[in-house]
Amino acid sequence: MQQQQNPYDISNIFPSNSLKGDDLLSSGPVVVEVEAVELKRFQRQDGQGEETKPQITFTDGMRMTCNRTQAGAIAKIAGSTDIRRWSGVQLMLIGIPTQLGKATIGVSKPQALPNAPRPAQQRPQQPQQAPRRPVAVAAAAPDWPDRDYDQADQVAGGVDDGGDYDPNIPF
Repeated sequence: MQQQQNPYDISNIFPSNSLKGDDLLSSGPVVVEVEAVELKRFQRQDGQGEETKPQITFTDGMRMTCNRTQAGAIAKIAGSTDIRRWSGVQLMLIGIPTQLGKATIGVSKPQALPNAPRPAQQRPQQPQQAPRRPVAVAAAAPDWPDRDYDQADQVAGGVDDGGDYDPNIPF
């Protein structure tokens, strides 16, 4: 059953092809493939000039402007800090809530789904070894003096001398 979109929702009134962290919070993690990366100039948030950021276009047409952390994560996954080599790289995008109330986008390497079949892995055969027998070890008796620790730990005046008995703690 397909849900109807709310025509009065501002995300439907002003549609955007830019991916937002809030979108991923509601939909859950998604796996995407990088189609192209270009450099875009943006006005700095402090109003002091411009800054250049990589803007990624995914194969589904959605776009994401990267911050430094996201670009570093993608470079690690792609194996290159050169954004021209990111095309074709698959990424898992995750919505992450922030303390400011606006979600950000986390980037990670796609992981196999928990129920997905995994390819059989061949383990190297190890030679059979005889089972090990348990070895008996004699335990040494403690050299503590025989005394009642609860009474001996308490010194005159109700001051604890560092032992585990404290008469001032209600149980």
